[in-house]
Amino acid sequence: MRICLITLFAALSIPLSAQTQTPPPQTARQALIEMLLGNGSDAFAKHLPDAARKLLPRNGEEPYASTIFRISTFARQMVLQGERVETFDAGPTILLSEQGQGRDRIEVAVEHDSLAGENDEIELSAHRYHDGREQSMSVEPRLIFTLAQEEKIWRLIEVTAVARVPLTDPDYLRGLRQQQQEANEAAAQMRIN
Repeated sequence: MRICLITLFAALSIPLSAQTQTPPPQTARQALIEMLLGNGSDAFAKHLPDAARKLLPRNGEEPYASTIFRISTFARQMVLQGERVETFDAGPTILLSEQGQGRDRIEVAVEHDSLAGENDEIELSAHRYHDGREQSMSVEPRLIFTLAQEEKIWRLIEVTAVARVPLTDPDYLRGLRQQQQEANEAAAQMRIN
């Protein structure tokens, strides 16, 4: 009987202890998602180092004049134009935004996510799709976010913007040529009308 009571007590205490566990710490990728899509400039500012946060407007200053505010709202506005927005804490895609009943899609892919010591470097690339087919862009944008742990919070310490133009990629060159032809045709149509 005593063994049954001990076993019953142990079985009942497992779910209770599981409920009181603290949630796992936020990953750098989750912090980046919060920065770009969190509500208000505070979600962005929370992940900035102290020196950068000092650039934020103080009481009485116009928040729209802040460079930090502009950066934090740019991505949010671009993404929220979609009818469906989804983020992913793991895997090859970090963000998916669809509109036009899924006919048009913007996908932000994780090119690499490298944790080295206390720093995490996350490289993202943007891809546009229409009717399931990737659309060529004249420049393939890439952003590299470098984050570091400070007081148990991932802080953005550097952003690198890269404009990639792969001149040896035949698919890229075909897509660029197609864009040029479509632009020429549109210009010709405008002249006729």
